Amino acid sequence: MIFPVLQVSYNLLLLIAYAAVVSSACCYGILRRQPQALALAGLFAFYLLDTAIIFMTEVIPSFSGWYDQVFLTTPAIKTILYLGMAFFELCVWNAWLGRRFSAPQVIALICLGLWYLLLPLIPAWVWKAYLYFLAYQVFSVCICLFGLRALGRMPGDDHKTLRQLLWITIVGSLLITLEDSFVIFFVDVYTASVVRMHNQNVSESILRLLYTVIVLRLLFRQGQQAVPRGTAQEAAGAPEIQPPEAEGDGEPGLAEPADAAKDPPDRLKAFAQATGLTDRELEVFALLLENRSNQQISESLYISTGTVKAHIHNIFQKVGVTRRYELLRKYDMFS
Repeated sequence: MIFPVLQVSYNLLLLIAYAAVVSSACCYGILRRQPQALALAGLFAFYLLDTAIIFMTEVIPSFSGWYDQVFLTTPAIKTILYLGMAFFELCVWNAWLGRRFSAPQVIALICLGLWYLLLPLIPAWVWKAYLYFLAYQVFSVCICLFGLRALGRMPGDDHKTLRQLLWITIVGSLLITLEDSFVIFFVDVYTASVVRMHNQNVSESILRLLYTVIVLRLLFRQGQQAVPRGTAQEAAGAPEIQPPEAEGDGEPGLAEPADAAKDPPDRLKAFAQATGLTDRELEVFALLLENRSNQQISESLYISTGTVKAHIHNIFQKVGVTRRYELLRKYDMFS
């Protein structure tokens, strides 16, 4: 009796945790107009659906028998869940670095979908189940390895948190694969008359719970930023945009950043087109006009401070400046 109670409590804990992330990320994304948070909400929504289905297989025997039998012939439900999770993983990763979907990412998604489409043709049920679950873990590891490679090429040295998260995902995927290997080959039953699968993977649940803690903590910190602007700047440190007088060059001062930030959006877009700024770089530039620090830009755009530095570096190169006050002067002179 104790084991079923613990099993139900464990699944309810997972469902509540994922639902908390989905609701929090949706609220944050809608209120602050942050598509990055909506990508997180989409990812955890698929975690929620996956856990709900696994929960049903553990408490409803008739559903469990039907689900296991269908999984070995036409695993449409699990395939939709895996492809949805893979898509939103890429969305979150791209949003973190301020990038768009690349051709290799699209090809990887297509290959994963084709693999799941052709895998049911394999006659060996045990290997069919093993290769099915293995494919998603291979996909996750490859995405993390490409992510680590991309981080190594980016300027800035404050990607420590993101690197740790990628390495945690790699280690977690390896542990998930090991657990799947043991369960599929030594615990599950695959015969012509009986199919009995254990759909719950403890390593996978622990990894997702770790994601949950990280995301909820991040969203909570973002919510704490909803304070008066002066207080936020005092907490984050002195503004990084310094007037020319502070540099000792005797040049005339610039307009107040708040006044520059009130310019019509058409002027910002015209400046971006004239200098070749991307959409993300334009967002960073608009916050620079508001005298935001790197940390404040990071929190506003839901990206790492290292990514902010990379965008600012690219903006400087495209505009032809080396300091922030020079950037503001060029924009002030632009018409």
